[in-house]
This record gives sequence, C-alpha cells and structure tokens, in this order.
Amino acid sequence: MLTIIWTLALANVVGATLCLSLSGLVSRISLIPGKVLVPFLFVVMIVASYQSTRHWGDIITFVAIGLLGWIMKQVDWPRAPLIIGFVLSTPAERYLHLSMSRYGFEWLTSPIVIGIAVAIVAILFYGTLRGDKQPDIPDSVRGPAADASSGRPAGDDQPTADRDRGKQEEENRDA
Repeated sequence: MLTIIWTLALANVVGATLCLSLSGLVSRISLIPGKVLVPFLFVVMIVASYQSTRHWGDIITFVAIGLLGWIMKQVDWPRAPLIIGFVLSTPAERYLHLSMSRYGFEWLTSPIVIGIAVAIVAILFYGTLRGDKQPDIPDSVRGPAADASSGRPAGDDQPTADRDRGKQEEENRDA
C-alpha cells in the first residue's frame, strides 16, 4: 500500500519537473503557422471522433459542429457559450432529472436556488441595460491595428492638443 503512495508522489514530482522544463519547447508550437498545423489537427480530430464509438454519425456531428463554429465566427457571434452549453448539457440534464424525481418542484423554493436565480436575472438585466457598449480602452493598450482604424499613425498615443502644441514649438524654433 505504501508503495502505491510513493509511486504516485514520485510520478507527480517527475511530471511537474517535465512540464516545467519542457514548457518553453511546447510553447513554440504556437509559432507554427495555421496553414501547416490545421490539416494535421483536422485529421487527428476526425480519427479521434470516429475512434470513440466507431459510428459515422460522430464524423457527421464533428463536421456539423465545426461548420456551426465557422458560421458563428463569420457572423461575429461568441463561440464560448456554445461550447460551455455543449459540455455542460449532459450533467445539467442528469441533475435536473434527479432533482425533479426526488423533490418535484419543491427544490425550487430552496434559498440557495432562489439566490442563484436572482443572481442570474440580475446579471442578465444588467447586461441588457448596458447593451453593446465597448469598454473604453486606451490606444496604448489596443496596439497598432486600432491606430490604423482611427486614422492616426501607429504608436501615436499623444492627444491631438499636445501633438499640435509640440509642432508649434518646433516651428517657432525653426523660424
């Protein structure tokens, strides 16, 4: 029994050491261009989706969800809620069924459930009132791409009045 514990502890130490020592090498994967990486990953994901149950329907589902994600990206819809909903749908359905079969609708009157419901409604209400207001991010944080859309030269973070005052001082010195 003690051997299992020491083996587990040693495996954790070795695993953590390998992760820390190889993190720089693994992070270089992000430098591989998408044109090279995507075909390889696509093949691996198709094979993995088929391998799990060996049904063609899994490949069709994989392609359909991929197309849905691509369409959502094209119309600028967030894809994270879809992924979260897809992952959490099975446990949510399971626990809803358990709660309903054990307590009926009585569980809805629990103070914790009411508190969570009020928090959800408050967050949705606040988000609706706020609308699509974009946060006011300074140009120095946005980067050069934002400067190009604003018509100012890249890296020009000075307000217009300060820039004009600086130009006037230069012209006065030259005259």
